[in-house]
Amino acid sequence: MRLAIALAALLLALPAGAAEVRNADRPLNGDWSFSPRLRWAVDQAAGKVFENPGELRVLEDGTCVFHDFGPQVSHIFTPDGRHVCAFAARGDQPGQVPMYLNCFIAGNEIAIGTPTEMHFFSRDGKFSAAVPNDLFQRFPIAFLGGRTALVAPGSLNGLPGGVARIMRVDFSTGKESLFDELTLASSGGSAGGPAVVVRGLTPTIEAAWNRDLGSVYYGCSSDYLVRIASTAGDSLGAFSLDRPHQGVDAAAKRAHFAGSRIPPERVDAVAAALPNQLSSFRQLWAGAGLIYVLIPTGLEREVTAQPVDIFSADGRYLYRAELRLPGDVRFSPDGAAIVGHDLFALCGDAQNRWSLCRFSISIPDVK
Repeated sequence: MRLAIALAALLLALPAGAAEVRNADRPLNGDWSFSPRLRWAVDQAAGKVFENPGELRVLEDGTCVFHDFGPQVSHIFTPDGRHVCAFAARGDQPGQVPMYLNCFIAGNEIAIGTPTEMHFFSRDGKFSAAVPNDLFQRFPIAFLGGRTALVAPGSLNGLPGGVARIMRVDFSTGKESLFDELTLASSGGSAGGPAVVVRGLTPTIEAAWNRDLGSVYYGCSSDYLVRIASTAGDSLGAFSLDRPHQGVDAAAKRAHFAGSRIPPERVDAVAAALPNQLSSFRQLWAGAGLIYVLIPTGLEREVTAQPVDIFSADGRYLYRAELRLPGDVRFSPDGAAIVGHDLFALCGDAQNRWSLCRFSISIPDVK
C-alpha cells in the first residue's frame, strides 16, 4: 500500500531540448482488444484458500508473488501455477517482516517494503538481507534490475521548495545519485483536515522500466505527461495526451471510505482534503516495446473493466483498449501485470472467492 499525503500537480516543464510528442485524444490505430484466454487458475496455497490476496508482482519468466492480507503472509507460484512456498510472514524473526507495506521485483529477487527497511528474498523465498530504508521518503517507483531502484517521496505534501527529487539508489552499496527533479504546485482538495492517498485520485509519482529498451517512463499522475529517460537519467523526451480530467463529487469520496479504519466522524474532513478530480493516470506498465497507461474511471478498488491507453516506445498514441476478463470477474489493477503475451491477475467472483489466474492475451505488434 502506498501511504502518502499528496495534494499536488506537476508543472509541465521539460528539460531544454527534450522533444515532447503531443497526442490528441484519438489513437492512431483505433481500438485494441486484448482478447484474454484463461490458461490456468489456482485458488489456494498449501490447501488453504486465498482470503484477501493483493499486490501481485510477476518476474520476467512469469513467477508470481503476492501478499495475502488475511493470514498476513506472501506466496510464490511458478509460471505454470504451482505453489512454491509461503514466505515473509508477519513477525520479528529473520525472514519475517514486522509490517508489510509493499512488494517489488528487484531483478531476480523479491523485495518487501516495511516502514523502515527493505527485505530482500530469493525467487524461492529464502531471506537474503534487510536494508534500512524510510519507505515514506524513499518509495521505490521502479527497480532497474538487481537492487538498483529509482525512489521518490511517498508524500508529495510539504516538500522543500515544492520539488520532488527522484533518486537512483543501489540498495547493495547505499550509493545514490540524483535522477530527476519534478516541480510541484498545490492543487485540489482543501488545505485542512487529514488526507490519505487514493490511487487514481491523489497525485503520485509513477514509473515503469522498459527492460527490453533500457528506458524509464515516469511522471506525476495528476497530468498526462510521461517523461522518458535512460537509466542514468538522461532525458529521451516525453509524451502527453490532451484529455480533460474527470470530476469526483464529495459523495463518491465519502463512499470510498465505507468500511475503512477511518472513524466515521473524520470521513468528511478526509474527503474534503482530497482532489475533486481523478488523476490523468493511475499506473504505468511497460514491456515488449509498448507503454501501457492505466486510466482511472472511479474510486473502486476492484473493477470489471480497466481502460488502457497503449503507446509506442517513443510516445505515439497507438490504441485505446479496455481490459475486461472472461466472465466479467473483478480484479484490482494493483493486482494485475502484463508480461510478454500473458496477463496475470488476482480475480474475484460473485461469491468473493479469489484466484490467481494467467491469461494469454493479444498485444499489438511493435513497428
